[in-house]
Amino acid sequence: MRNEAKVSYIYLTKQLQHAEIKKHFWGHESSILNNQGAVAVHCKGGSGRTGLVIALLLLQLGYNKSEVVEMVQAIRPKALVNPSQKAFFERFQPIA
Repeated sequence: MRNEAKVSYIYLTKQLQHAEIKKHFWGHESSILNNQGAVAVHCKGGSGRTGLVIALLLLQLGYNKSEVVEMVQAIRPKALVNPSQKAFFERFQPIA
């Protein structure tokens, strides 16, 4: 049996806030991933925000930042290059 859930988020601005992500995101996706489920992530453009969210999930799962950048950019080369998204990624600390 597949472990899946559909959770949709609409960010009206490109200004991601750590508190918003913590409040609305990690509970669902972390529990799905910890139970061997899958998470699909997409955004309108498909590179910047998608890559950022995937990178944050990987950090949350215990990968270090250099590993995450390498893995994400291997699949999405334009990910983690936008200055505000890159800064958000660099400041991010996994949520306990």
